[in-house]
Amino acid sequence: MELYVETEGTKISKLGEMIEIQNSEGVRKVSINKITTIMLSNGVSITTDVIRMALEKDVDIIFLDYLEKPIGRVWNNKFGSSAKIRISQIEFFNNKKGKMASQKWILNKLVMQKKHIDKLLSRRKKIDEFEDVLERYDKIMKELEEKELNCVIDSNFFLLREAHATRIYYKILAEFIPKEYKFEKRTHKDSKDEFNNMLNYCFGILYSKIEKSLIIAGLDPFIGGIHSTFYNNKSLVYDFIENFRFLATEAVFSCFTRKLINKSYFEILDDKFLLSKEGKKFISKIFNEKMQQKVNYKNKNVSYESLIQWKAYDLAKEVTYIWFIGLFMILKTIETEQ
Repeated sequence: MELYVETEGTKISKLGEMIEIQNSEGVRKVSINKITTIMLSNGVSITTDVIRMALEKDVDIIFLDYLEKPIGRVWNNKFGSSAKIRISQIEFFNNKKGKMASQKWILNKLVMQKKHIDKLLSRRKKIDEFEDVLERYDKIMKELEEKELNCVIDSNFFLLREAHATRIYYKILAEFIPKEYKFEKRTHKDSKDEFNNMLNYCFGILYSKIEKSLIIAGLDPFIGGIHSTFYNNKSLVYDFIENFRFLATEAVFSCFTRKLINKSYFEILDDKFLLSKEGKKFISKIFNEKMQQKVNYKNKNVSYESLIQWKAYDLAKEVTYIWFIGLFMILKTIETEQ
């Protein structure tokens, strides 16, 4: 389970194999063996004994800002990339194979978006009404597929076309949101509407899961391919998450179309429109249920959460393969010179 602690003034301490959570609402005790992740919001204190126990049990500790975006984490030092993998990761994303992989992830995102809107419009018998925008979306996908087929590296083109296609996607989704919750466009920071606010929160959870999976696989989250590698930007997380954004979007969208949303899920705090504690609890449960849904992977039924980890391992294998090829070529050169 994920332990989310947001009440300001909460103190988290160790009591044997139990974690004791104490605040104005009372005292709660949870076994460390039942926890996979501890997520801490502003104004929460945690003892070093709890941190040490979490490290021993491979429990991730994540610190969140007021927008619930991960700003730091504590993990066991057995995780994390070795120098060998880090060097090969740089080489991988600097060559054509790595850049093509990054572009493929963006194309995967657009494919999943298209499947979602095709299913939605077919079920509602609204395909004819959106014929023009669907043609524009299909044109973008065809352009990107042609570049992929011809192994053309053009990161800026992919990012620009992806942004255009995603605007179309959310424009269609907005048409099926109940009127009282309808949004104009996709917004990322300081969102003023319910849909974007809830979606941003889910993306924050997904972002954290992606980063953790990459680290466990031995990859450096800062070394990616298509997204900018500015200082302190976790480029690989932004690249890799494209494969799985549909999980958050579909989970949130279904809550609105099924009319499960309550006004009490939102609040205004310091002039900012935010999810309330009740809202966070609600959507966290919905999203975690989505993450536990099964999907076929290499002839096995695995959860989406497990799939993310397996895909991270697959990437690590591909990255280290580049390193072994490089080592083989070096040894071959030395042998020839001798």
